[in-house]
Amino acid sequence: MSYTCDGEEEFILDHFKGVKRGSFLDIGANNGIKQSNTRRLAELGWEGVCIEPTTSVYEKLSYLYKDSKVRCIKVAITPSLDGVISLGVVNIEGLGNTVNPERLLKLKGKVQSKEDVVGVCVSTLERLVGVDFNFLSIDTEGYDLQLIQKFNFKQWTHLSLICMEYHLSGDIDFVMDIIWKLAYANSFRVVYITNQNVFLKKILV
Repeated sequence: MSYTCDGEEEFILDHFKGVKRGSFLDIGANNGIKQSNTRRLAELGWEGVCIEPTTSVYEKLSYLYKDSKVRCIKVAITPSLDGVISLGVVNIEGLGNTVNPERLLKLKGKVQSKEDVVGVCVSTLERLVGVDFNFLSIDTEGYDLQLIQKFNFKQWTHLSLICMEYHLSGDIDFVMDIIWKLAYANSFRVVYITNQNVFLKKILV
């Protein structure tokens, strides 16, 4: 059984083949199982941090990882601001929920409810959880491109693979152009693209 729906899990496991002790940061972890890029790693004994702002799915996430090596944090990650922000709940199962104002406007007729959540910007997140991760997964329903550009990857000395959801971040050609440039600027390369996610692999220099 694969927790992902488009071959992501197989690619991740192949990349980390032979790595018995690793760590991951999962931003937008949902309930920890549905379309999870990190669940299999956790099952293999990895340590990790899962970020999820939606109350209904965070409760399932925190229960899943109770008494485990995975730490769960109930916050929303933003490009630059800390503070209380509005989360649009599109689906009680977590899929589609977002704090991105532009995305919320597009989903106006589909938003079932809103809840106030704590927002933490990328630089604050790096200070809170550190940068000692081997794998980074970003799935924030529309904020992904803005977020990935805010990380100080020069400090992430152990990071070898990034997975980012790209298909909700705008024009695909525009998004991919930025991703390719960001990858090269930080000694990564785009190595795998699925219908929703793009993978960046660290190139040793």
